[in-house]
Amino acid sequence: MLKIFIKDAPRCESVRSSVYGVGRTESVSVTCEIDAYPNVVNFSWVLINTDKQFTLPASQFSSNGTRSVATVSPRAPQDYGVLQCWATNVVGPQKDPCSFRIIPAGVPEEPKNCQVTNRTSDCLYLDCESGEDGGLQQIFQLEVMSTDSDKFLANLTARNAPNFIVCSLPPKESFILVVYAVNSKGRSKQVALRSSTLAGPEKDTDRFSFYGTTVLVYDIY
Repeated sequence: MLKIFIKDAPRCESVRSSVYGVGRTESVSVTCEIDAYPNVVNFSWVLINTDKQFTLPASQFSSNGTRSVATVSPRAPQDYGVLQCWATNVVGPQKDPCSFRIIPAGVPEEPKNCQVTNRTSDCLYLDCESGEDGGLQQIFQLEVMSTDSDKFLANLTARNAPNFIVCSLPPKESFILVVYAVNSKGRSKQVALRSSTLAGPEKDTDRFSFYGTTVLVYDIY
């Protein structure tokens, strides 16, 4: 039987584009995986930013087969940008590089313009605007403390925006609402607000005499 082998230039096997948030005192390892036949390949890495294009020295990355890992340690603004991985075999260089964005990263900013937009006897509605995410995905936390009883009552998480509805609260009670953002680098400053639930439904009482005994009848709304 005649076997036919089709030779292919390298192409990205891993996700072609990804984002890495890196602080200025940190390092990050970026992995580039390609698919090629023959699978004997040579790798090169290039960092591109608005000012220049810089080829990484061989000491800054290692390669094993169709996989290469580069280590990036930003120390200045020009050390951030688009990191590109290129591979070449006997067929030729890959057509499109594997690209990775290296962006500055830090703790997020605190949520902005927070306000309680609605209150009931057992619920509070809190709406805020997102601050800067620090270059990383962030989530938002709300903690609720009663100022009347000093009890911790709720801890809620929001993933898309710092908007919360907290319910099952006691009526006509005062609270401290603490909201902040969190990413993999840490948490933002806290924003604290005071609010309170409304009074519960009133109970109307009627008195009736029933065989000489006074009976209280409650209408609950």
